Amino acid sequence: MFVRFVIPARDDDSGRRQGLFQKAYALRRSNELSAHLQEQLDGALTWLDEHLKAPDRFTRGKRKNEPGLAIGWFKASAHDHIAHMRTVCRVLNECDIATEMLTTDRPGYIVFEDAYQVAAAPFSDTIT
Repeated sequence: MFVRFVIPARDDDSGRRQGLFQKAYALRRSNELSAHLQEQLDGALTWLDEHLKAPDRFTRGKRKNEPGLAIGWFKASAHDHIAHMRTVCRVLNECDIATEMLTTDRPGYIVFEDAYQVAAAPFSDTIT
């Protein structure tokens, strides 16, 4: 099983719901959080930065400049990563930003994989 955390906003390129990272980093930079929430968000994002490799591939094709439409999913076994993402969710929710956790057994065509995550170009029926 694979796990993805999203917000309601749609990504302009993929048309799929955005993951949490964009919104979380923007919130972190905004300096609008209370000290307590800023500390929680900083801690979770710093841990994820240190323990999660950025995928080196987001497309199925081999052509340069092909749009990267792959979507990141955590493997269900990535317990620590998922726990830190739940912290990010809590902070976003405290700021009235809705979050949702999605699960699937079929994330799409996998174009990147490591021990904790996959990046997959979604099938047409993949819920994201």
